[in-house]
Amino acid sequence: MTASFPIVARAGAPETQDAVELRLERIGPDFLLRISGGAEHVGALALFDGEPKWIEIEGHREGALAAEAARTLGPKLGGRLVVVAGIHYDSISREAIARIVGNVRKLAEEISRALG
Repeated sequence: MTASFPIVARAGAPETQDAVELRLERIGPDFLLRISGGAEHVGALALFDGEPKWIEIEGHREGALAAEAARTLGPKLGGRLVVVAGIHYDSISREAIARIVGNVRKLAEEISRALG
């Protein structure tokens, strides 16, 4: 793997409540992906070590998205991947949530391509 770390990808805009950032860092032989947007926090964790596993903090809904990002990036990395996801915008619309999901998917694919 020839990529330089960290790898940071951003999409969306705060004023439209769909801004997100994905930040991939190397930790020894393993990797950490932070998915954040709006008020940063820890809402869910995912681990990729062959298959994605995830847990969600009560009241949060980022778990499936964290697991999807882990499934997209994990096989390319050659080490364990931990994903920490936390996205929060007050009074967010369903449309903005759909844009966030699309942005995270797009950014995960961008990072996947950057990894080669």
